[in-house]
Amino acid sequence: MSKSGEVFVCGSHLHGKLGIPSNGIIHLTKFTQIALPVRAKAVACGDYHTMCLSEDGRVYAWGGTLHKKTGEKQGGQPNNEPRLVQSLMDMGAKIVQIDCGDFHSVALDQHGVVYTWGGGGQSYNKGQCGHGSFEETEAPSIVRSLQHKQVKRVSAGGFHTLALTEDNELYAWGSCTYGELGIGEQKTSNMPKLVRMPNEVMYVPSDDDPTVNILKMGEAKPQISQIAAGGHHSLVLTARGSLYSFGYGAHGQLGLRTTTNQFTPQLVKDLITKPINFIAAGWNHSLVLTRKGDIFASGYGMHGQL
Repeated sequence: MSKSGEVFVCGSHLHGKLGIPSNGIIHLTKFTQIALPVRAKAVACGDYHTMCLSEDGRVYAWGGTLHKKTGEKQGGQPNNEPRLVQSLMDMGAKIVQIDCGDFHSVALDQHGVVYTWGGGGQSYNKGQCGHGSFEETEAPSIVRSLQHKQVKRVSAGGFHTLALTEDNELYAWGSCTYGELGIGEQKTSNMPKLVRMPNEVMYVPSDDDPTVNILKMGEAKPQISQIAAGGHHSLVLTARGSLYSFGYGAHGQLGLRTTTNQFTPQLVKDLITKPINFIAAGWNHSLVLTRKGDIFASGYGMHGQL
């Protein structure tokens, strides 16, 4: 996406997820601009569909309509061009953030209300829409159990979803096969569950030698600034710049020097002296940008993604 709000795409054209006329194209190897009726503020990419958020809070979606993830009634046929998700407009929602999972979509409005839609069918619906069922949701619907909370950030993983509230509470729902919800148990949830963060850990001067700093657990929970849901893992960034991870760890994507799955948030100790500014979670890898401008990566790198 350019500074002027133009959107450019490349890669696989499967299911129409590039948002351009196919003309027999299988994939694009260079960035190509797509036709949008608005200036874009943000874009989000799922495995089979794409969404765009306009500057005035409208959402456009395109790509495969299987499992209702684009919020459009297309009879299961691919939607090759950006189309307005009209039902959000009909509800008067001005959207400020969007994200795409494999088979679901999530949007956050200016009042902190969360909308989700899609599902995944019998095989892939893990409750990631958070509506208390494992049925597909054809149009954007409010996540009712979070209506009493003011959500400020959302993130869609492969089959799970994260939401951060204004009062510093982290909620997760969907698949928990590998611990990606961080709730301490291997139990899928179709309703938002509170993630209990450990008390904040920080470096403080040693009592024996004030010139030496040691790790010490504080008495308060960390203030969360960012969240990122990956394929089957999750990342949490604190205001102090510390990173926590949990979920699937088989490829080292948690950055914990182990390939063991983690069912509760774990501090990434290797980065404790490198305050982080931004985090991103891929399918099986993770990236962080430090306040000094360094990038650190962990996880699966067979195709050069690290």
